[in-house]
Amino acid sequence: MVKHFEISADQLLQKTARGTPILHNRVALALANLQGAPHGGRKLIAPTRRGFYRITEQGKALLNRNPSSLSRGDI
Repeated sequence: MVKHFEISADQLLQKTARGTPILHNRVALALANLQGAPHGGRKLIAPTRRGFYRITEQGKALLNRNPSSLSRGDI
């Protein structure tokens, strides 16, 4: 992911006020939202085992609409 999105070493070192790496925080938030949390949204992915996810039927239906982008409102 770091390579794909060309995340710099400086960006990797950035931390939240609580000391959590910002990248870790943002990835965790994205995964939570795609799993329907925290607002009971649609479950677009489901965990299969630690660190692995599968796309759900709802997720496939969303992707079949070929969105140009996704926002929290789509989820």
